[in-house]
Amino acid sequence: MKLDINSHTGLSLIIPLKTVLELVRIITTVLKEGAQDAIKVQMHFSENQAVFTIGQTELTSRLIEGQYPDYQQIIPDIEKHTIVVTKADFVRSVKSVSLFSETGVFDIMLKGVSNTLVIFSSSGQTGEGEAIIDGTLSGGEFTLVLNGRYLLDGLNTIDSDEISLGVVSHDAPCKLKAVSESEKDYLYIIMPIRQ
Repeated sequence: MKLDINSHTGLSLIIPLKTVLELVRIITTVLKEGAQDAIKVQMHFSENQAVFTIGQTELTSRLIEGQYPDYQQIIPDIEKHTIVVTKADFVRSVKSVSLFSETGVFDIMLKGVSNTLVIFSSSGQTGEGEAIIDGTLSGGEFTLVLNGRYLLDGLNTIDSDEISLGVVSHDAPCKLKAVSESEKDYLYIIMPIRQ
């Protein structure tokens, strides 16, 4: 998220999830009430408190003490294989194929093969399902197994017509990104299931 020039720089803090959810609820309410301009959220921090001001509403919260885990180290620097597909096709295919995944595991196999993404899942109880969607593949063929629910969570949060899936290997984290310029800053990391 882009901050104004007079913002805090280099400040690192942990805000409770309940506070962030309440902040989102307040912003959504203000938007529903017909705010025409972009909503500005003012943030003020002290050693152990945060105050958020949205219009006439003020939200105060305690901060969580400690250091946030270094998530940057799990984000792959390189992508050996990349496939770009239409988000709507990807979501529809993952939903339909996930019906045939193992209960509790929700495993689906993704294969990038000659400009197509093959999505496959099977279960001894429900049978098997497969979907093939067209895409643009670079870096050669790949195969990996992901949790279908986690994959859908990532797909549903990216607001773009096209999605890029970046893969390093079958056992390294992969990246979901938007192809559109407006959403390029958003990144979703998902860890493959080891078989």
